[in-house]
Amino acid sequence: MTLPNIEVPPIGASTNSFGEFPINGTFVKTDSNVVILKIVNTKVPLHERIFYPWLRETTMNWWSYDKQPYTTATITVDFTKHNDIKYVFCGCRPTKITMQQGTHEASSPNLTRDVSFLFDYMLVTSSLTNCESLKDKLMSTGKSLVNSAGSMVNI
Repeated sequence: MTLPNIEVPPIGASTNSFGEFPINGTFVKTDSNVVILKIVNTKVPLHERIFYPWLRETTMNWWSYDKQPYTTATITVDFTKHNDIKYVFCGCRPTKITMQQGTHEASSPNLTRDVSFLFDYMLVTSSLTNCESLKDKLMSTGKSLVNSAGSMVNI
């Protein structure tokens, strides 16, 4: 599997008497909207059985469904057995299938072939919280007010 990188593209530079300094952009994005999966090439290959018809569906002149023109998928890359991260790619659809290459060599054929997917957007999910939620902040503030009120009444 080949995944894109995450970046904040610079939007320009600021120049002052100390020099020129790049200015970060205003959003996080991937450096490309392509995910490449290496899929095992079997006697009944998924490449031609599943991904090729789906690839053809994305080029039809009419909508295949009521709410969208073609099938899209959500691909989740789950690393939670190693660390607490999942990458979620939304709106995925195939754009390129590596063809099986014939050869006269005695060596074994390629065991895998690539399928490239275009996606609309990507999320990084985790079960950990990076910052305190609004609910937790309100509960903490409420507890502080109750404790303060209680200590004032006991005086």
